[in-house]
Amino acid sequence: MAAARKDGVIVLSLIVIMLVLVTGCGGGESTPGTAPDLIGLEQSEAVAMAEDAGLQVEIEHRTSAIAPSGTVIEQSPPGGTPVEAGTTLTLVVSTGKE
Repeated sequence: MAAARKDGVIVLSLIVIMLVLVTGCGGGESTPGTAPDLIGLEQSEAVAMAEDAGLQVEIEHRTSAIAPSGTVIEQSPPGGTPVEAGTTLTLVVSTGKE
């Protein structure tokens, strides 16, 4: 019976190791992803989407003759760019007309 229990522990250990490797639960590692395209969204929605994607957010403001105040008019890195978790995404938000 002891041999069967030992075999069970070995099998369970191997399953746990495989799950850690497959899911990337190594801790402290960043997961590659893609920067979301946030241009045209309201600032609060854009920030929430960026943070949900695991990105840090920095906000800059600029006047715009055509974009309403509070709308994202630029971002860096651009949407679709491969990024690592924790990357800082800079959003330029319209303050409206001068």
